[in-house]
Amino acid sequence: MGNPIQTKPLRVGVIGVGACTDQIIRAYDQVADAAVTAVAADDLAAAQAVAAACRVAGVFADYREMLTAGAVDAVEVHAAAGRHREIAAAVCQKGLPLAIHKPLAATGEEARAIVADVRRAGVAALVLDPLLFHPLVREAKALLADERIGEVQMLRLKSHAGRDERGEACDPAVFADPAHNPLILPAFDKAALAEYLLGPIAEVFAYAGPASRMVSFKFTAAGCYGFHEAVCSPGLAVQSVVMPVDHSLEITGTDGILWVRNLTGLMVEAPRLMLKRKCQTTVWDDRVEYEMPAVLAQMRAHFVAVARGREKPGHTLEQAARALAVNEAVADSVRAARPIRLSD
Repeated sequence: MGNPIQTKPLRVGVIGVGACTDQIIRAYDQVADAAVTAVAADDLAAAQAVAAACRVAGVFADYREMLTAGAVDAVEVHAAAGRHREIAAAVCQKGLPLAIHKPLAATGEEARAIVADVRRAGVAALVLDPLLFHPLVREAKALLADERIGEVQMLRLKSHAGRDERGEACDPAVFADPAHNPLILPAFDKAALAEYLLGPIAEVFAYAGPASRMVSFKFTAAGCYGFHEAVCSPGLAVQSVVMPVDHSLEITGTDGILWVRNLTGLMVEAPRLMLKRKCQTTVWDDRVEYEMPAVLAQMRAHFVAVARGREKPGHTLEQAARALAVNEAVADSVRAARPIRLSD
């Protein structure tokens, strides 16, 4: 007899309920050989509501009950980062494939523990970061690899949070609190994206303002630098499917400039992928599918393929742990008011 995980639709359990859980579950509807069959959350009423809306039969108040019941073949963790370590350990004990929403954990120590647990268990695992699966980002990566802008010199990254159509907005207090590191929030965590595009970061220098955080990067590649500006403007309207945050990139090289705009939100109408090289401008908007629901579905299709052993993880736990280390170095830089080098 064949392995059930290979021959039957993959039964996925989602642990944790948040603002985007319904979109996550519906993304699996676009995957031919998988479906969400159970939802587990401490808030049973919230789990029941999302399960009813998405026609999911299994509902659990305790994720351990879901795992013990044998109701799922793989698990996607959508809980708060501080819960990731304990949940990952329980999933590893059951030997199930595992997908964790970024950040991998709340601290570097917890992230390293998750990596160790997964290695010991030998389970398939990856970290879900929507921008790393975004077709526009992947097209930009390919253009950089083809040296379409020559030798890369500078990356400018901007994350601008505003309010959505319902009036819900980012709270500027997350930036003002010196004890809090807003860059580990999914909306502002862009360390993995920076390293995906330009390679390892060697040093960071950061500044925290009342509603913003500025980070300068020095990459290990000679002569390559970058900036990330995360800004919270509650009065600014941002159209978005997932959360009211607009992300944009500007990458400068010796022969041209590459722009990627409106990755998850829309503040102003502008070409989403544009290359200017030697006085010629090329726009890729009509060549790349970039709507966020499609990106969410592609991520789940990739997880299913990894769980079945057909693909290697697009974003490994080790890469996600390094991104968390970068963000912790940023927090250290804010407190110390000096550059912080990352250890290899």
